[in-house]
Amino acid sequence: MTTHRIKTVALLLAIGASLSLGTFKASAQIVLNGDFSANASSFTAHNGDFGQGGNPTTATGWNDPGQTGIQGSTTGVGNFLGPDVPGATNDFVYLFHTPAAISQTITLAPSTQYTVDFWVGARPGASNLTNEVTVSTSEGGGSTFFGKDVIPSSSAWTPESFTFTTPGFISGSGDSLITLKNASDGNSDQTVDFTNVSITAVPEPATYALFGLGALALVIAYRRRTS
Repeated sequence: MTTHRIKTVALLLAIGASLSLGTFKASAQIVLNGDFSANASSFTAHNGDFGQGGNPTTATGWNDPGQTGIQGSTTGVGNFLGPDVPGATNDFVYLFHTPAAISQTITLAPSTQYTVDFWVGARPGASNLTNEVTVSTSEGGGSTFFGKDVIPSSSAWTPESFTFTTPGFISGSGDSLITLKNASDGNSDQTVDFTNVSITAVPEPATYALFGLGALALVIAYRRRTS
């Protein structure tokens, strides 16, 4: 193969890989307002319960607030739950009393692997706290295809990351749901907290392979040119 042809192939592969990765990155974050900063400034600096004291009734993008609220970074997250979350706005949602929960309708593709990431914390001094994160669908009779109970620390934020695969029967038309829930035993002091919630698709191996082929072809073209 001539150097010109190698360069042409390399260019096409590199463009294809760039488009594939660009498309993936553009649609990577599926959860809206996962850091809870979208309308956090509308809440009081402390005790920002939804609908109380003039506070908004919902967090942007989330449904069914119940006994929940927003704590903004103005309260000093580091003092409330230990060190701030790296790279975050440090706004967070708290779920006050069980079974407080919030949910968001999301669109997931069928038979696709996703990673769900989030940070969790608990009110200092509380015990036996459980945060529950589920991803479910109303299609095909309804099912929960991801569910995880996590017991948060009451002294610091803790990062969690899990991978799940969607069932093949979902349509990808926005009938899936992510739910964050306070699943503790009901004690009134047992407030649990979430921030930096995200769901991202796991790239298919073919995407990496395409990118690698483009890079390899470019290396071969360069070596031929300089030899």
